[in-house]
Amino acid sequence: MKRNHCWWLLLLIAPPADAQLDYAKQIAQTVRATYKDSMVVKKFANHLLQDNQVKPGQSLAEAQANRPASWSYEIGVVLMGFERLAKATNGKSYADYTKHILDKFITDDGNIRTYDITEYNSDYIPPGRLLFFLQDTYQDSKYEKATSLLRQQIAWQPRNKTGGFWHKLKYPTQMWLDGLYMIEPFYAEYAVRHHQLSDFNDIINQFVWMEQHARDPKTGLLYHGWDESKMQPWANPTTGQSPEFWSRAMGWYMMALADVLEIMPMKQARRGELVAIYNRLAKAIVRYQDRTSGVWWQITNKANKPGNYLE
Repeated sequence: MKRNHCWWLLLLIAPPADAQLDYAKQIAQTVRATYKDSMVVKKFANHLLQDNQVKPGQSLAEAQANRPASWSYEIGVVLMGFERLAKATNGKSYADYTKHILDKFITDDGNIRTYDITEYNSDYIPPGRLLFFLQDTYQDSKYEKATSLLRQQIAWQPRNKTGGFWHKLKYPTQMWLDGLYMIEPFYAEYAVRHHQLSDFNDIINQFVWMEQHARDPKTGLLYHGWDESKMQPWANPTTGQSPEFWSRAMGWYMMALADVLEIMPMKQARRGELVAIYNRLAKAIVRYQDRTSGVWWQITNKANKPGNYLE
């Protein structure tokens, strides 16, 4: 499902030029017309089965068509675009739409409907970034209370022996590249707002450990996942790494680096470590960019192989 919103990430990288801003407004108009009251993203069949979201007697097509709205990273990624548009245009309607969608989940006492902290699912954290924006804009304490709930998840998030966050409770000992995007920018924003700057050592370590254990020394690319226990069927029995380079996952990881560097105080002592990681990966991944289209193949280093495609 992370594929569906990669186009929106392009709008978050830098303040847009006029043409980019116009395009962003058009996309936002389409999103608002499509999702008037809630965002429900159609899940792949294997995800529905994995998450036990197919009811007895229900077909996969019916399960996909009737999936209820839920607190998830998808709405966080899309609404981050609305936040950037609101700030770029001083357009209150973009903030109001963000509030309209997220208020379906945030109760007056700061709880989050459909959110289950006991799943320790890193995918639940990204919408929390919008709650900082809503608190600033509307001055309603329920948003701050909800961010504290998500921060509590981070405090209790299971870790492997190295110290890295598990991607989810049901994925023990595993770190995934996209997990860095899910947790670290929110973690960083919370640290700055609550004057908990010592948390940046933990945030930086997450990136350092991920690179140390996922980086391929030959190509400089990062494997999608690393299982410290080396017990997963996909894990390399020697390194614990997943078998493929996934371009989209490296995109999530690099965006996480960019966002955290934007939030992190410039005087943070270890800032240079993240800059160095970003530069190493950028230098490696540009070698695999498709020269004709300008994008990357789904499996980064297997251009034109059967089943592979340009993202």
